[in-house]
Amino acid sequence: MKASFLIGNLMVLCCTLSLECLANPGNSKVKLLSVFSCERSPQHKVLLKLYEDKSFEYLEFKIIRSKAYAYRETGVYKLGASKLKIYKRKKNSRLPKKYYLLSSKGLYISRQKMRKGDASPDLIVDNDTKYHEPFFTDPVFGRVSNSKSASNKLACKELKEDQSLRTKAYKFNGDEYYKKHLNAVIHLSNDSLKKIKAVIVVGADESGNIEFIEEQSAVAAFLKKWGVNVIELYYPNAKWNDVKAASEGANIFIYSGHGAVLGEAKQGILYLNEGIIYGQEILEGLKLHRNALVIFNHACSSAGSSAGDKGDIGINEATRRVEDYAKVFIPLKIGCYYANNYRESVIPFLISFLNGMAVNKIYKMAIKENLTIALTKPHKLDSRYETSVAVTKLAGIRYLISTDSKGNEVLSKLPAQRRYSVAYVGLPNFTVKDFFK
Repeated sequence: MKASFLIGNLMVLCCTLSLECLANPGNSKVKLLSVFSCERSPQHKVLLKLYEDKSFEYLEFKIIRSKAYAYRETGVYKLGASKLKIYKRKKNSRLPKKYYLLSSKGLYISRQKMRKGDASPDLIVDNDTKYHEPFFTDPVFGRVSNSKSASNKLACKELKEDQSLRTKAYKFNGDEYYKKHLNAVIHLSNDSLKKIKAVIVVGADESGNIEFIEEQSAVAAFLKKWGVNVIELYYPNAKWNDVKAASEGANIFIYSGHGAVLGEAKQGILYLNEGIIYGQEILEGLKLHRNALVIFNHACSSAGSSAGDKGDIGINEATRRVEDYAKVFIPLKIGCYYANNYRESVIPFLISFLNGMAVNKIYKMAIKENLTIALTKPHKLDSRYETSVAVTKLAGIRYLISTDSKGNEVLSKLPAQRRYSVAYVGLPNFTVKDFFK
């Protein structure tokens, strides 16, 4: 498989990188000093931004009747050693007149609560570098502008595409993908194949996930051809209750869609009809068969890299993401967690696996030409599981929209960068025979 073909045709990194919306950070002379945040629920998030000119922005993002809304207040503030005072508030402001600051944790409405050093401030210190970029991508609210002057943070200005910067678009064909493997041979007995249960889930995606559905439908058709019992749950029919019910006794669990590592525990997520399904919910809700095979395809952070990454995140961060995704499934006593961001990667893995090959060998077979294994070590949660992360310097085409000194919109290509797109955490010698133990 040629590297050039991989770039043009196979590689769709995490959640399909696309043109970025315009989000000029505003007056470049006004520096963002601090950000405080609170996620009251996956559908309700709050930000308080403090700028060096003593101005502030208070932002609330909510999902109401399946539609995203953004509320914004601005004004001025005065910050002392332990107190933040808010001035020029709206008549019906959602902000208190003051907060009490505990620098290591965040802002408290109650002085008493702050003095106790409560672990849950009303707004926590948020040092995420994404707030210093033109915009950031939220898994629920989509692209959010960081422009200080933007009144609606969810209204990203659309720009005409500069075709001179585009490679020929790759149109995925699920039927061709399926036909490509019609002549594959599986040596596992028919009786054994009929005992295997697979669940394939394609999560919600506000930008459209037709190609993900086409790809996983081809995977489902392939498994059904060999007699495997397959349950398919594709958005808008990807309800968490249905996923939980379908997972009962499943040997194979495949997910494609939005991903991230979120929350205090930094556990991986599923993004379904209801929005984000957090790690603890996944752990408590899925009832997979012992020694199950879990596959994530095109899900941000599941193999290391994410669509929102602005550069090489480094092997340590990539490994943390992979291990944090897998640690949700290890207590379920799975045999292997495998993540791959490439097109047409799932059926080849399944062919080798159903023919009895051990997962660590199948993983190494996926490391070709443009890839190299960057790290292999025991998983931090359970040393019986091997963690391995692969890296590539070949990235899909990415673009950044910015403004020049005259205020003109400029579309430019970002240089190729190291990406972490294939990874696994598993019992190294795990094979299909372990399904039947």
